[in-house]
Amino acid sequence: MDARFVDTATLRMRYLHAGKRGAPPVVLLHGFPQTSHMWRHQIPALADRYEVFAPDTRGYGGTEKPGVRVDRALLARDIVEFCDALGLDQVLLAGHDWGGIIATKVALDHGHRVRKLALLDTL
Repeated sequence: MDARFVDTATLRMRYLHAGKRGAPPVVLLHGFPQTSHMWRHQIPALADRYEVFAPDTRGYGGTEKPGVRVDRALLARDIVEFCDALGLDQVLLAGHDWGGIIATKVALDHGHRVRKLALLDTL
């Protein structure tokens, strides 16, 4: 597992990555007020079968903290742009807590991008 950065259309995002390129992609979204570090125990287990991406969402961890008003639509767009920047057309998406709210918004607004959705302890 290693930490990386990617420049999306609007934001520089830090993320944890593990697994083989070309394996089914899984994107893990952390809760509030956490970072991608919360997934450190799950990532190695998932990396045996998947390519795993765990971004720090806008304003958290190593991801940029632009001074703009944040809402669900913006945070969902950040994740779609994250996937675009990494060339991920369709993903397995999991969200914990506030990450589940973001994941739900991604699935509602960009359903064709989400192959499967898992929500954990979501508000």
